[in-house]
Amino acid sequence: MTATRSDRARRKDGAQDAGGGAGTGRAGFDCKSILLYILEYMKQIIVELDEQTAAELERVAPARSRQRSEFIRRALRRALWEEEERRTREAYLQSPDSETGAYVEPAAWEPRPKTRKKR
Repeated sequence: MTATRSDRARRKDGAQDAGGGAGTGRAGFDCKSILLYILEYMKQIIVELDEQTAAELERVAPARSRQRSEFIRRALRRALWEEEERRTREAYLQSPDSETGAYVEPAAWEPRPKTRKKR
């Protein structure tokens, strides 16, 4: 099934497909629109898991709860962020800023003292 330009425009506006009612899912979105959004904007990958990891995933985010994909996306985002932080830290350790080369204005980072308004 190929989405037409008008289908994409309706999805971007949040509007439902004509016919509404039947098949309407969470937050009033048509299930067909959600499926088309997933197929058009999300890349599907296949990951092989060992038995223990698969069992733990099933316990934490069962497939029938429809939260497994979101759980995996969050875990991947967190792991990717942590990897980026690790690489940044490693780069700074290999080439640290010199005290003369880095300009830091402490006043810019310190909170300003609160002053009372005079009446």
